[in-house]
Amino acid sequence: MNPKYEAAFKPFTFRSGVEIKNRITMAPMTNTSAHENGEVSDEEVAYYQERARGVGAVITACTYVTRNGKGFPGEFGADSDSLIPSLRRVAHGGMLK
Repeated sequence: MNPKYEAAFKPFTFRSGVEIKNRITMAPMTNTSAHENGEVSDEEVAYYQERARGVGAVITACTYVTRNGKGFPGEFGADSDSLIPSLRRVAHGGMLK
C-alpha cells in the first residue's frame, strides 16, 4: 500500500471521544426499503449490516422529520417518538428487535 493512504485505514478518534475503526465512510444511498409507516424494515437493516462491515462510519439515507416531510415511498421516518425503536435498530446494526 502507498504510505500516503495508511492513515485512512487506521482508527480515528473525534474530539468527542468517539472512535471509529478507520476513516472510510459510506456515503448516503437511498434504498426505499422502509415500511409505509416509516419504520425501518428487516431488509433495510440487512442492507446497512452488509455495508458496514469494513467501513468506519455509515451515513444513512435521508429521513423525514415532520409528518408532511416524507419525500418518497420507502423513506424511513423520524417524525414521531414511536419510530425511535425502529431507528435504534439501524444504529445498533440490527441487533435489536
